[in-house]
Amino acid sequence: MTLIDFHQKTDDADKPGMTALDGRIRPVKAARAFLKLMRNKEDSAQVVHFRTALDGDWHMPMARRFEAHPEGKKILDRGDWLFDTVTNTSYLASLPQGSLGRTYYETTHLKGFTPQGFRDQDAKGQDFTLLPPKAEFVNYRLIDMHDLLHTVTGYGRDGMGEICILEFQGIQFKSRGLRMLSYAAVTEVWKKYPDTPALKCVREANRIAKEATWMAVVDWESLLPRPIDEVREMLNMAPPEGYLAIHDLWQERDREMKEELAAAA
Repeated sequence: MTLIDFHQKTDDADKPGMTALDGRIRPVKAARAFLKLMRNKEDSAQVVHFRTALDGDWHMPMARRFEAHPEGKKILDRGDWLFDTVTNTSYLASLPQGSLGRTYYETTHLKGFTPQGFRDQDAKGQDFTLLPPKAEFVNYRLIDMHDLLHTVTGYGRDGMGEICILEFQGIQFKSRGLRMLSYAAVTEVWKKYPDTPALKCVREANRIAKEATWMAVVDWESLLPRPIDEVREMLNMAPPEGYLAIHDLWQERDREMKEELAAAA
C-alpha cells in the first residue's frame, strides 16, 4: 500500500506557534524566524520554523521516497521506532568501546544531549502527528537520527559543526530550508569571525553528503554494535578534515558566544 496524499488534519489555529505542514512556502515567516534566531541563537524552534516555511511540499515526497527504497520499506514493515533504541541508555552503555552505539552514548547522553530533548525542540515548531501514520514514522526517524549523524560524520555540536550538519542533512534529505539556513549562518559567522573558513567547511559537508550512503534508510539499529570506523567505511563517510582542523578553535568561540548571550540576558 502506498502513502496517501497529504491533507493537514487541523489548521494553524488549532496548533498555536506551529508552522503548518501544508506544502506552502512562507518566505516572510522564514525571514522572521531567521531574525529571531539571530537575536537568540538558543531559540531552536526558529530553526524548525525557518526550515518548514521554506521546504514547502517536502514531508510527503520524502516519506514516499523512503517507502519506495527497498531498505526503507523493510524498516517501515518492521515498524520499530528508532527512538526506542537510541533512548535505551543501558543497552548503549553495554556496547563495546569504539562501537557506533557506545560512541553515540558517550558523545550524546553523557554530555546532556538526548533524543527526547531534540524531539521537544522540534515539537516547538511542527507537529508530525498531523501527517499520515507512515509519513509520521519516517519524519520522526529523521529527527531521531540527528545525533547519530553528528556521531558518524564527526561534526560536533559547536556552532560550525551545527552549520555543517545542516548542509549535510540538506543535501541528503533534499531540504531547501536546511541548506538556506546553513548558508545564511555562514554569513553571520563571517561578520563576527571573518578569518573562519566557514564556506570551505560547508562545501566540504556538501561533498561528503553527496558521496555518502543515503542516511535516511540506514538500519541504524543493526549498526550500533559495530566499530564506528567500520560503519563509516560502510557508509562511504569521508572525514570532515576542514572542519576538524578548526574544531578546537570553535569550541572556544562557542564558549565566548554563550557567555555573551548570558551577559545580554
